[in-house]
Amino acid sequence: MANQEQVDLLKQGVGVWNAWREQNPSITPDLIEANLSGANLREANLSGANLIEADLTGADLREANLSGANLIEANLSGANLKSTNLSGANLKSTNLSGANLSQADLSKSTLWDANFEGASLTGANLEYADIRRVILQQMNLSRMNLSGANLEYADLQDSNLSRSNLSRINLSHASLSGANFYEANLSQADLTYAHLTFTNFKYADLTGANLWGADLTGADLEYANLTGANLTEANLQGTHTEGAIGL
Repeated sequence: MANQEQVDLLKQGVGVWNAWREQNPSITPDLIEANLSGANLREANLSGANLIEADLTGADLREANLSGANLIEANLSGANLKSTNLSGANLKSTNLSGANLSQADLSKSTLWDANFEGASLTGANLEYADIRRVILQQMNLSRMNLSGANLEYADLQDSNLSRSNLSRINLSHASLSGANFYEANLSQADLTYAHLTFTNFKYADLTGANLWGADLTGADLEYANLTGANLTEANLQGTHTEGAIGL
């Protein structure tokens, strides 16, 4: 259970809370299972806070600092996390359905099994984030930074990843059927045994990508750069390869 004194302090307002954090830098906030539903936490310093199973539904967390926070199984459905710093945060099994994560910094965060249904991730930074097994079907992830992220076994069917930076990303065994990678940077990406049927790779950069055993049935590889890509045992049946480089 949460430290009630700290919960009460936080509910007095962000100014009071941030001043207390400055005066007590060695204290790790204990907000386990705290009820902060609908709270105004804009620009709050919650770095390193323990928010396991906290209720943050509909909370305003715009520009808050949640770097290194523990949010395992927290409920952030409908929360506003625009431009929030979540770098290095642990969000395993967190409910982010309907949350606004636009421009949020999620770099190096752990997001295993997080629920992103209906969430907005426009412009979010997911560089080196660990998002394995996550479901991101039909999401708009265009122009995002997912460089070095781990999306092993993730489900991104029919999602839009056009013009995104996906260099060195791990998408092995991921479900990517019907996804749009138009002009995306997938250099050095790991796509081993990925399901890529009818995926759009038109003008994509796949230099040095590992596509070992990937299913590319019906995929569009027109004008894609596959220089140095590993296509061993990949299924290329029905692929469109006009203008492709390196095949």
